[in-house]
Amino acid sequence: MVVITEKRVSPCSSKNVAGDCKSTCNVKLYQHWGHTGDAGAIYGLDETGNFMGYFENHATSSTTTADENCMAVGYSWWEGNNNGNEHGDIKMFRNGYRKLKPEKEGLEPRSWNDDLDGIRFQTVPSATSSQMQYHIEIPVQTPHNYFSPINIEDDGGKVKDDNGTKFNPCPGASAKYFNSKSGVRCIYPKTASALQTLHGTTKKSNMAAMHTSLADTFCSDSNNVFYSPGGQSCLERTEGKRLAKTYCQAGSKINGSDENCTKENLGTDNYDSLAEVYCAANPNDSFCSCYNVVMDKCVDDSITGVAGCDHASGKAYVNNRNATPSDQKSLWDGQRKCGSVCTGADKYIPDNNQAGCKTTIQICSQTFNVDNMSNSDIKASCELNASDGSSAGAPPPTPPSSSQLSAQEEIDEAKAALARGDAGAQEKLDAAEAALDAADEAAGETGPKAYIPKSLDGLKNNKKQQIGAGAMGAIFMACCMMILLIVVSASGGGNGGNGPVARRFSK
Repeated sequence: MVVITEKRVSPCSSKNVAGDCKSTCNVKLYQHWGHTGDAGAIYGLDETGNFMGYFENHATSSTTTADENCMAVGYSWWEGNNNGNEHGDIKMFRNGYRKLKPEKEGLEPRSWNDDLDGIRFQTVPSATSSQMQYHIEIPVQTPHNYFSPINIEDDGGKVKDDNGTKFNPCPGASAKYFNSKSGVRCIYPKTASALQTLHGTTKKSNMAAMHTSLADTFCSDSNNVFYSPGGQSCLERTEGKRLAKTYCQAGSKINGSDENCTKENLGTDNYDSLAEVYCAANPNDSFCSCYNVVMDKCVDDSITGVAGCDHASGKAYVNNRNATPSDQKSLWDGQRKCGSVCTGADKYIPDNNQAGCKTTIQICSQTFNVDNMSNSDIKASCELNASDGSSAGAPPPTPPSSSQLSAQEEIDEAKAALARGDAGAQEKLDAAEAALDAADEAAGETGPKAYIPKSLDGLKNNKKQQIGAGAMGAIFMACCMMILLIVVSASGGGNGGNGPVARRFSK
């Protein structure tokens, strides 16, 4: 376990640089709300150091990369510590991109826009050789202990479900901890009594799947064949699953058409083997969409083919890959599965389906077709530096002022309202555009500076920036392109049998 210290340490990327933290547990904070790929990133931090700060209350969004082995939290008061006492508010960071403005996440009592002072990381203990572990899905909620945020200790070790009702996520467990991926890690001894306790408890979240998985692990030891982990003896469970496999392998029962043929009834190994055989023989069944993509059955430059190839995330993958220079297209290899095709119900989702997914793909090129960018699972942005490429020797453009950024946010929100048909949306848009013009003038950008492209949005929506780039239709430009694959959370089915989790995709 990482030793908790109360010292400032250097972040893994510098201020105003997006950077790429190397740890499997890291948090990137962004000053520019909703623009995760631009120069508004203010810090990237990882668990090479335990406590990080001070952020001066400038973070409006964040991207967390985490597995179940770590817990990351933020504080409104630098260390969450004032003279040895808990102070301020504490935030649970969860895997994926999150807006700190203006939404509340999960069961948080407040939003966190511009109110982060520090971050702490803590390593989550794992099961030993004599133990078993499983991960329970819970919503974001306030951690119990400011100084050891992995500890689950309130109300006898209870957490909250989606309705805010408290429950014990790990009945019969020898230990339980918060983590930044699923929410809770349960550690059980390899004993029948512990599993019997779990079996006899009212189930919440994916606790039923946890009992099935742990009982299978327990019963896989031949020494336990005559013991009962709850419900049936290991002998009965083993024989029952054999018969269930024989039943479910007939026809298309495994694809969800027969409610008896579930992973809980069959066991993970039997379910996976039947699903793989079925999908190999029936690739056009929507049940097999994730499996097909994971197994690379879709042509890289096409959205036609077997089930899953025409998924929205596949379309985004093809568009962005096709827009990438040919000598760098290989950077996209194996990334098609990293979209939302492997989330949701009524499909087979193989374990470890996100293996090899990249958090960031950086492409530097002299030309890039901006018009090929489309709403997708993939966040695309272009960061320009006038001192690079063909503009060598020219000074870089001045970063947007806070007034310009605020006005642009208001424009974006007004455009969204206009698209929804909200009353007064056009008036709000006109006022926001006028505010941006005023902010540009105040920043001295009424002349040539107003024509310097500053972002992908600017190139698509700002007429002056379009003129400056020399195009009103298809736009080609010298740039450094950063494409962020925003994986909000682990896909369902994998990850030890935990349920599917939705993903956020935006441009």
